[in-house]
Amino acid sequence: MRKKKVDNGKYPELTKFEMRIMKIIWDNKKPISVQEVMNTMNEKYAQNYARTTISTYAGHLVNKGYISSYRDGMVFYYEPVIDEKDYLAYINEEYANFWYNGSIADMMSAICKDVKISNEDKKKLVELIEKLK
Repeated sequence: MRKKKVDNGKYPELTKFEMRIMKIIWDNKKPISVQEVMNTMNEKYAQNYARTTISTYAGHLVNKGYISSYRDGMVFYYEPVIDEKDYLAYINEEYANFWYNGSIADMMSAICKDVKISNEDKKKLVELIEKLK
């Protein structure tokens, strides 16, 4: 399925639970069943979510335009409609604009100060900055 981009540059807001479901769907790289989403959610987040809970939230994601669903026999499958990279670019820009008045430098400075960064990641950041010159 071809991934779509939003027309107005805005994505509908996702709840934390919806984001978790989207991450599982994006990571799967192929259509995923309700059961597979539920199993992954329960393993990854040490919860015991019911199939109906996953189905309800997936329905919200369909209504918001993030995923599509189809039925094959008795099994419902989901696949992304919105590309993960497009969503991440959007959400990163929204975050930078809201918290750092659009300053990527301030945002990166805060991240580097607040998060432990490995030597390998430091090297990659330096290489990235060099490429931007």
